[in-house]
Amino acid sequence: MSSAVSWRDQGVVITQQAGFPVSITSTTSISVSGNPKSTFTLAIRVPGWSRSVGNSITVNGQPLYGELTPGTYMSIHRAWTDGDVVGVYFAMQLTSVPLVDTRPRYNATMAFMYGPLVLAGLTGSAMFQPNGTATDPSSFIIRNSTEQLTFEAVGRLDSTEPFKPMAMIPLMDVTDEGYAPAVEH
Repeated sequence: MSSAVSWRDQGVVITQQAGFPVSITSTTSISVSGNPKSTFTLAIRVPGWSRSVGNSITVNGQPLYGELTPGTYMSIHRAWTDGDVVGVYFAMQLTSVPLVDTRPRYNATMAFMYGPLVLAGLTGSAMFQPNGTATDPSSFIIRNSTEQLTFEAVGRLDSTEPFKPMAMIPLMDVTDEGYAPAVEH
């Protein structure tokens, strides 16, 4: 979420401009303005859903080198100046997560995610069978917009019908549509 904090003791305002989760070019940028009175550490959270491939953190366009381990923090300790900008990018990837359910009907059910977002298939209400490997959602799901979080999956609602495209959106964006948040594999 875009926000700003005024740290009066340090004489600085730190502003975060977030492109997350829609932007595919930059997750967020953090700028420092004012007249910092001392050196301080800015800690950037590396989200647990991120994968190490494709992640980057820069200061004034220069990449920081170090381990960007999911679930940890990258600490940037330096003498900050007015106008410094930290660029943060965490590549969001399609992943599948098995649902933990002991009922036999659901023990082979998977949810599909894009970064931290659960995707919902706009099927009406039935679960669908993917035309691909359920553990590799990139084999049947594509993101079909660079400006919106819209996806297309190829699957079917039952084994008697042919495979066909199905729209998918983040579960948080479902309003009146019928949807399936998971699939059987």
